[in-house]
Order: sequence, then C-alpha cells, then structure tokens
Amino acid sequence: MIAARHTDGILFAQRAAQADGLFCAACGIVMALGGDGLASWAGLASSLPLFILGIGLIVYGAALIGLARAYPGHVRLTQTILVLNLLWVIGSIPILVFNPFRLTSGALVALLVIGLAVGGFALWQNAALRRLRA
Repeated sequence: MIAARHTDGILFAQRAAQADGLFCAACGIVMALGGDGLASWAGLASSLPLFILGIGLIVYGAALIGLARAYPGHVRLTQTILVLNLLWVIGSIPILVFNPFRLTSGALVALLVIGLAVGGFALWQNAALRRLRA
C-alpha cells in the first residue's frame, strides 16, 4: 500500500513538471514567433523583449520536461519548480498593479491569466510534494 502511494506521488510529480514544462514551452513559442504583431497588441514598442523571454521559456520548458523524465518524483526538483512558479506569480503582481511597461488592457488580462495558470502549477507542485512525502 505504501509503495503504491509513493509510486502514485512520483507519477503525480512527474506529470506536474511535464505539464508545467509544456505550458512554458507553448507560451515561449507564441512569444518568440508572435513577433511584431504580439508586441503591437501588447503595446510594446519592440518585439525583442518578447522574443528573448520566449526563447527563455522554451529552454526552461524543455528542461522541465527533460528533468521530469530523468528524475521523476525528485523532491528537490519539485521544490525548485514550486519556488520558481511562485516567483513568477509574485513578479507578475507589480506589473499588473503598476503597469510599468504601459501594456494594453488585453495584455494585462493575458498576463493575469498566465499568472493564474502558473499559480495553478504551483499548487499542483505543492500537492505533489505532499504526496512524495506521504
């Protein structure tokens, strides 16, 4: 029974990391390939910041998927992903509140939705940690 619960926790943590990685990579692809149209929609003067962030998200997402496959259910990995997700959410708050980049309302809504999704991944990682420690 305990072995079955532990195996379930490992699979749960692995799926959480893989889904998180897939979401990051997908967002990165949209940002990197969205180019000037996405920058214009967001109210940015240049698409370069979106391109750079997009490439970073693609690399990060691929790393998450690969690490989750190589080290399924690794507690430190799960903790690290959880902390990084929380940092993303916390970092999004001042942008949403103060709008220092003068983003359009549509871009702010998109940032909010992405932040909520990342927060959901943080909750999933937290649940995975609980299962791994049970």
